[in-house]
Amino acid sequence: MIRNYVNPKFAVRRFSTRPQLNFNEYAKAYKTKTNYELIRALIVFRISSTKLLVQNAQKLIDNSKKVFGSTIPNYIVRHTFFDHFCAGENEKDLTPTLKRLQEVNIGAILDYAAEKDVPQEQAGATEVQDRKGVVEVTGRIHDYEGEDICDNNLKLTLDCIDTASRNPKDGIIACKLTGLGKPSLLLRVSNILLGVRRMWIAGFTQEKFESIPEEELRLAVEKPENRPNVTMEAFHEGLSRVGVNMSRDQTSKLFKFLDQTGKGSIDYLDWTARLHLLQMAEAPPNDEMGILLHTCVSQLAAKCGINLLNDVEVQLTSNLLGRLRKISQSACDNNVRLLVDAEQTYLQVAIDHFTLQMQREYNKSKAVVFNTYQCYLNFARNRVINDLQRCRREGWWFAAKLVRGAYMVQERRLSQEKHYQSPIHNTIQETHNDYNQCIKLILEKHQYSELVIATHNQESIETAVKIMIDHNIPPNRSGVYFAQLLGMADHLSLTLGSSGYNAYKYVPYGPLDEVMPYLIRRAQENGDIMAGAQKERVMMRNELKRRVFG
Repeated sequence: MIRNYVNPKFAVRRFSTRPQLNFNEYAKAYKTKTNYELIRALIVFRISSTKLLVQNAQKLIDNSKKVFGSTIPNYIVRHTFFDHFCAGENEKDLTPTLKRLQEVNIGAILDYAAEKDVPQEQAGATEVQDRKGVVEVTGRIHDYEGEDICDNNLKLTLDCIDTASRNPKDGIIACKLTGLGKPSLLLRVSNILLGVRRMWIAGFTQEKFESIPEEELRLAVEKPENRPNVTMEAFHEGLSRVGVNMSRDQTSKLFKFLDQTGKGSIDYLDWTARLHLLQMAEAPPNDEMGILLHTCVSQLAAKCGINLLNDVEVQLTSNLLGRLRKISQSACDNNVRLLVDAEQTYLQVAIDHFTLQMQREYNKSKAVVFNTYQCYLNFARNRVINDLQRCRREGWWFAAKLVRGAYMVQERRLSQEKHYQSPIHNTIQETHNDYNQCIKLILEKHQYSELVIATHNQESIETAVKIMIDHNIPPNRSGVYFAQLLGMADHLSLTLGSSGYNAYKYVPYGPLDEVMPYLIRRAQENGDIMAGAQKERVMMRNELKRRVFG
């Protein structure tokens, strides 16, 4: 089992004496930047911190193109925001940026960032019927234009893995599942999985499941008190309580199938570990145990008014999963780490489910597939706890990317419109606390886990470094990676890299027109970061003064 495995990356000698990290040395932080790049960065940061401009960026660009055509607006964007935040349009363009990063001991997390903005009038392409009616899949995600486009996205991602594999540092790439299949199918699968969770709460906990809105089920099921150990007798009674019509012999067989360790009881982790795509389809699978589990799911779905996947949806979802499996296999073969990006909460249940499936398959002997945990969600810490327990029990490497989150405004708006409790923490301090607690939880289990700490928050970085020292985790080759966006927080990245830590930049690339939505989304999602980048602006101005006046 992995829990007994000693990671050879962790050296025997102690690392208690390390150089003190100083994030205020602006000469060191910007030594790779030209004067022109520093001036451009100051202009970009100033514009990005102006909320009125950021919120109306797409309208301004669209109106400019109507008046001047595409040439002038594209020229301005290319030589400001694009050149500052992106590494180019294709793999060939990446080379200068990657070389400059390597020179200062910084790696690259490659992300082919081309995406489409889904206009309101085209929302029908990304709507799905659930038991409450039509739900619009909102936000900037990959617009579904057919399986051929998804296959092309697969090819682009495989090419990205090939490029990352040639990086002298550990190769890392990022990808979105909405680029590999139809987003509305992820919503359909998420609704079915939420139905399965409702079944568990109704049958085996003290929660009043009828009063829990669908959107709050995730918070409820992640609570430790809602994950009791269930005996065979309690399992039979619980299924009867929620209206599943199965004989005692059938429930006994199903219980033994779910009780993989033979301990005589099961919990929520056991219940969900065996759930696969075919159990969520209208047509039952061929094997006996699959049929029994399908019976549970289908009867509960009918009770909740949720339709299972039809044959076409099963095929399309299978295609999505097949693409993800090819990407995971290629990452494994090329020793590249695959970061599966988090997306909106109404899609995330399915994304987590499929990512976990890949982790079970490819993280058996090393960390390959990383799931993303958004710590502004009020159930994020419980998710980390549960998944750490899951990987120890099932015997695979836990691999995570920690972020604070990118859809706060949208998530809160949806919760108000649909009248359910917002999944977002009430205060930024609660988010900071959960983020730092998640770092602690994972690093304390470092022998069988790897972690990408994706943050521009200096306090969180210092927290992580202290924990690494306290637990004798060496800075280099430790399976702990620090990541910041290209074009931001250079004082953090270069200080970490020069001190021997695994420092990385998130490096997006792609055609200008297709990356434009990404740039706008980044500006809107990170508006608080941009507005709070006063320290960076001061450091850049000081560096310019030092160069000019000595």
